[in-house]
Amino acid sequence: MDRDPPRGLFLILIAFGFIILLSNLTRPVRVFHEAFLRIVFPVTRAIDYPGVYAVRITERSRRALELDERILRKSSEIAALRQKMGDYRYLKERFGEFYAASASESALPGNFIKARVFIISPEEYFTEFKISRGAADGVTKDAAVALFDGEEWVLAGRISEVYENSSRVLLITSSEFRCAVETGKGYRGVLRGTGGWALRMEYISPGAEISPGDTVYTSGTGGIFPSGLVAGAVVSVETLDLSMGQRAGVRGRFYPQDAAMVYVSR
Repeated sequence: MDRDPPRGLFLILIAFGFIILLSNLTRPVRVFHEAFLRIVFPVTRAIDYPGVYAVRITERSRRALELDERILRKSSEIAALRQKMGDYRYLKERFGEFYAASASESALPGNFIKARVFIISPEEYFTEFKISRGAADGVTKDAAVALFDGEEWVLAGRISEVYENSSRVLLITSSEFRCAVETGKGYRGVLRGTGGWALRMEYISPGAEISPGDTVYTSGTGGIFPSGLVAGAVVSVETLDLSMGQRAGVRGRFYPQDAAMVYVSR
């Protein structure tokens, strides 16, 4: 048999609701209620704020650490890619040099052998360097040294000293260098270094038609240098007295920093 809810409970609930309604309608009660909320809420917010702030700081720190880790990973990946790119460029350059030299070896102007440049002194940058061929390889003093630039054979210098397995090369840019040359039109002279990038072609006959832009080649006169090696190009022409003829400024085609491998005549 079901029992009905006690009437006393309903009466209590009704009375409690009436009291709440009456308290909201009474001004003193409302004033007290509002004052209580104004005091209590800031206090609770002040109590809760450190916790909320700590949570925010913790979250930001976690995100910052994750970002740092991602940056470190990306930096490592970029460094590895740069290393690979550097290796690729180096291998590409070296392969290009060996391929060009091998592909054009049949076109060598004479009996030349390969030699690697392994010493370049900053103090003697325009004067000389050392190569990895010597008397054991058949190299002799005053032999011509050439460089292949991808299209033409360029005069680099001549052998100045010979050792068993190495030699010293006097560069075309040295002030001590001399070589018999001619232009593409057949006008001859003597090429000399100046200790820098500029070269000079001297003892040109007064009637020679020399013009800026003319290519200067080894003439083969004297038997030391084979003919046809490119020495440079004329950039200026100066007329001297009849006893000296003409003199031309020449921009050389050989640059010491490009000499990773050269060829020596035998």
